Amino acid sequence: MDADYANIPDDIEGFDALADLPLQSADEQTRMWQQQGQYMLSDSGIHSVMSGTSAPSVCSQPIGGSDELEAPWPSGPGHPGSVGAVEAAFPPSDLSGMLSPGTPLSSSGGTTNTPIPLDQGIGGPASNLTSIGGNFDEASDLADAASALPELVPLLEDEDPVVVGQASMMINQLSKTRPNLEIIINTPGMVEALVRSLDTAAPEPARWLAGTLHQMSQTPGGLAVIFKTGGVAALIRQLSSNIEVIQFYSITTLHNLLLYQDGAKEQVRECGGIPVIVGLLKKNNQKFLAICTDCLQLLSFRHPQTKLEICSAGGPVELVHILLNYNYEKLLWTTTRVLKVLSVCPESKVSVIRANGIDALTKHLTRAPHEPRGPNPSPRLLHNCLWTLRNLSDAATSQEIAGPLFERLINLLASSDHTVVSCSAGILSNLTCNNQKSKQQVCASGGIKALIEAIKRSNDQEDIIEPCVCALRHLTVRHDEACRAQESVRFFDGLSVLSRLFDVTTTLSVRKAIINLVRNLALCPGNCADLREKGVVAQLCGVLQSAYRDMQVAANGCPPETASGRIRASRCDDLAEACCGALQLLARDPDSRAALSQHCCQLLCQLLFLPTQTEAVPRAALGLLWELSSQQEVPNYLASHGVVLNRLAELAQHGTSEPCRQYAALLL
Repeated sequence: MDADYANIPDDIEGFDALADLPLQSADEQTRMWQQQGQYMLSDSGIHSVMSGTSAPSVCSQPIGGSDELEAPWPSGPGHPGSVGAVEAAFPPSDLSGMLSPGTPLSSSGGTTNTPIPLDQGIGGPASNLTSIGGNFDEASDLADAASALPELVPLLEDEDPVVVGQASMMINQLSKTRPNLEIIINTPGMVEALVRSLDTAAPEPARWLAGTLHQMSQTPGGLAVIFKTGGVAALIRQLSSNIEVIQFYSITTLHNLLLYQDGAKEQVRECGGIPVIVGLLKKNNQKFLAICTDCLQLLSFRHPQTKLEICSAGGPVELVHILLNYNYEKLLWTTTRVLKVLSVCPESKVSVIRANGIDALTKHLTRAPHEPRGPNPSPRLLHNCLWTLRNLSDAATSQEIAGPLFERLINLLASSDHTVVSCSAGILSNLTCNNQKSKQQVCASGGIKALIEAIKRSNDQEDIIEPCVCALRHLTVRHDEACRAQESVRFFDGLSVLSRLFDVTTTLSVRKAIINLVRNLALCPGNCADLREKGVVAQLCGVLQSAYRDMQVAANGCPPETASGRIRASRCDDLAEACCGALQLLARDPDSRAALSQHCCQLLCQLLFLPTQTEAVPRAALGLLWELSSQQEVPNYLASHGVVLNRLAELAQHGTSEPCRQYAALLL
C-alpha cells in the first residue's frame, strides 16, 4: 500500500499554511512553499499548582511553540496536494478496482479494452460531446474554451454513464491549466453540477470529478465556490469510497478548505466529518495518514467538543498505534500535534493516557546514553512529544511509569535547548508528585544531580528554575530514599545554588517552591548548619519581613480590595506560612535558634495580630515561637508585652485549629 504514494514529494509541511496569507505569483509561491516555517503559539494547557504537594507543581507560564507553519497557496505539480502528485501516487495500472482514463465504462459498468466510439449507440449528447472535444483539441485561445465549457454542464448529469465519464475527464484535463481552471470556476452551474455528480457517478467519473474539485481547491475562488455549493458534505461522503485515489483527492481538498476557507471547519463538524476522518486512521499509508491527522489537528485546535468527539470515535487508540508503528517523521509530527491538542482537555487527556500514550510518546524522545542507539527525533517532533507529555503528566501522577521515560528526561535536562529543559523538568515535577515509586526511580537514575546542574545552567530563567526546584522538593520528602536525597542535594552543592536563588527570583510561586525545598532539606540534621552558614536562615528572615509588609498593606486596604489584590494577599499568607515552617525546622540548630530569638521575636508576635484568610499564618508563627522559647529572649519579650499575652490567651481559648490552641497555651 505504501508504494502507491512513493512519488509524493516530501515537502508535506505545506499542510499548515495559514488562511490569511497574501496571494503571490506562482514562482514566489513555489519558493515560499519550499521554505521551512516558524512555530506559532501552542495550545499548551500546562497545569501549575503551587500550594502544597497535593497536586502537580510546574510553571504556569504559557509556552511559545509551534503549532502552525506558514506557506503560500499550494501550486505546481510538485506540491503534495496537487493533482500531479496524486496521479503519481495512484498510477492507474497499480490501482485495484480503478478505471484507467483510456478504458471508458462499458454499458454494464465494467471496463473494456477497446475504446468505444463516442457516437456509437449514443444519441444527441454524445454528438455534442464529440464536437466539444474537437473544439478543445483544436482550441488556441481562452475564448474557445470559455464558449465550450457551458455545454459540458448538462452532460455531467446525463443518464448515460459513458457521457458523464467523458465529460468529467474533459473538465478534469482542462482544470490542469490555471487559465482554464478559472473559466471552470466561473462557468455558471459548473461547480454545482460537479458536486451533485460526485455522489451519483460511477468510480471512474467520480475520480475525475474529485480530481477537478481538488484542483479548484488550490485557488481562493475555487475554495469559496466549493464551500458555497455544498462541496464539503459531498467530499465527506467520498471519504467512505472504496477507491483510494478518490479518498486521497477528497481528504486533500478538505484539508485545503480547512486551511484557507472561513466556515469550513464548522461545516465539516456539522456534516459528521470527525468520526469519518478518525476512521481513516486505520489505513496503513503513512502519507495519507499525515493529511488525515493534520485535518484532525485543524478541527480540534481550541474546540473542546471536537476533542471529545475524536476520543469517543477511538482517536487516541489510533493515534497511539501510529506512534508505535511508524517512523515517517512528518506523520509522527502531525500525529503528536493532534495528541498535544487533546492533552489540554481534562477528559481527552485521560483517554490518551489509557491508550498507552505516555509509552508511545516516550519512544520518540532522545535516547539516554546507555540505551541502544536509535534514530534521534527531529527538534519539532521532540518538542511536540515533550509538550504533550507535560500536559498529560499532571493526570498521570498515580500511574506506574516505565523507567526509560525518567532516564530520557534526565538525559534531556543537559540539553542546550531551553524548551527541552523546561518541559523535561516540568514532566519530572508532575510525575514525582505523591508517587513514591517514581521518586525512587528518578533518584536512582541521577535525577538530583541533573536537576541541580540544570538550575546552574538556567541563566536565572524562572521557567526552568521553578519546575526543577519543584521536582527537587518532591524528591526530598515522603519516600524511603528521602534522607539520602536530602544529603545528595548537599553533596552536589545544591545548598549554594538555593542560597543564590533567593537573590535572582522574584515570582512568589518560585520563592515559595524554594522555601518548601529548604524546609525539606532541614529535615536532615546535617544540612541545618550548612544552610545557616550559606546565609539561608538570614534570607528566610528577609522574605518573612517582606511578606509581613505586603500583608500589612493589604490589611490596611491599600491597594483597594480587588480580585488581584486578594490573590496577592493570599500568596503572601502562603509565603509567610512557608517561611515560618522552614525556620522552625532550622531552629533545631542551636546557633540558628539563638540568632532567630534575637531578631525575629517581635516580627512573629506582629504576625499574630494581622487578619488573614485562615489561621495558617498565626499557627506557623506560634510554632516557631514555641521552638525558640527555650532561648531566654522569647519569654522575656512575651512577659514585657501584655498585649501579646492577651492575644495568646485569646488564641488559646478561641483558636479554630487544635495546633493553634495548643501552641498558644504552651507559650502562656
